Amino acid sequence: MTTLAAKVEKIAESQERQEAEVQAKLDEVRSGKLIAKGFSGGIALAIQTPLPGRTRQENAASALMPYVLIMPFYWGYPEAAANYCASTWGGGDERTAQSAASGVAKIKAEALLPVVESAISAGEKDGPIGAHLLGGRTIKYTDKDGKHIDHTATDAVAAIRAWISGGKNSEARLQIINWLAALDWNPALRGSCALTKFGFFIGKPLTYTVLTSLRVDQAPSVEASRTDYAERDVVPVIAFGIGFSPNAYFSVLAGTTLNNVEFTKEDGSQFSRTAWALSFGIGGNLDVLGSLFK
Repeated sequence: MTTLAAKVEKIAESQERQEAEVQAKLDEVRSGKLIAKGFSGGIALAIQTPLPGRTRQENAASALMPYVLIMPFYWGYPEAAANYCASTWGGGDERTAQSAASGVAKIKAEALLPVVESAISAGEKDGPIGAHLLGGRTIKYTDKDGKHIDHTATDAVAAIRAWISGGKNSEARLQIINWLAALDWNPALRGSCALTKFGFFIGKPLTYTVLTSLRVDQAPSVEASRTDYAERDVVPVIAFGIGFSPNAYFSVLAGTTLNNVEFTKEDGSQFSRTAWALSFGIGGNLDVLGSLFK
């Protein structure tokens, strides 16, 4: 009986570990991995308002609009900074955002250390290694006496050289990894994410019905033209414009929509005309895969 209970307990522990691992993966997806690459998406309630034209809608109408949000400012950010901003966008606090950025920076540092070691072993000087492999970056900080001190990439290479000469002490290695990571992301500073909240959207509103008008040319002997008013289906082709997404919960969209308006002739045949509309929307972001598990 005792053996059976032990087996049950072991199975339960294994299941708990698996569930924890799965939850960690889901949290990772939800934390903004897609937005860190500069993309998101969602569904907006879009208000379509009239624009002048031979074919036009006469009043405003609303329609649901699936959309993709493109945030290009993420593309110019280093990976650590992009993950910091993605974490804050996803609702993470400062501690979570710092952890996300520092984690990425440390992974990069772990990969970079053996490359620097190889360059040192090949006889390269500290300056060129710091410039080419570490990008010439500098850590700025203030010591306990209030003095401003710069730790350069060249200083980091010199520390690695001393670590190699000293027998590669494990404690010193950890300090070097932290140093290399700080060259990529300084945890003492807050990230600047204002620009990453702006971008562009592409969407496709669902079909809606609204009062429309069509200016119809007539024979010259009758009159130059007449305007035909009726309730008709408006079939959006594409909507595009600018977007502002302060967080993962909503986005504000403004742009234009290219529509086709469906007409029926007196003989029953159908045709369509192009009409433009202004589009204003408020949407909820789905950070795609993460939303599927919520």
